[in-house]
Amino acid sequence: MATVKPFRAIRPQTSLAEQICELPYDVLSSSEARSQAADNPLSFFYISKPEIDLPEDTDPYSDQVYKKGAQRFQALREQGALFSRICSLLLSLSANHGGTFANGFGGILLLPGISGWHY
Repeated sequence: MATVKPFRAIRPQTSLAEQICELPYDVLSSSEARSQAADNPLSFFYISKPEIDLPEDTDPYSDQVYKKGAQRFQALREQGALFSRICSLLLSLSANHGGTFANGFGGILLLPGISGWHY
């Protein structure tokens, strides 16, 4: 039997969620993400695809890219745009993108036969 535990999530402020939340990083190419985030400095693409914040010929797997993503993430935390709740949560998620609906669940799972906790 699987065990499900709550976790302390980092979330966007409700008032900024529409500006911050984006599609998963692997749904768009770097150039598509760059275009989508162009007029939105709070876009999560600057964290999940940080190469969009650097010259187009930058290797997306370079240390520079990972550092840039970490800087953007820290900046949103310091601004209070992203925060961590004091209590742990189980999350139920629902999204609508262009008429396509997706539902999900977030937590920490312990599965039989797999040692340790996996996030």
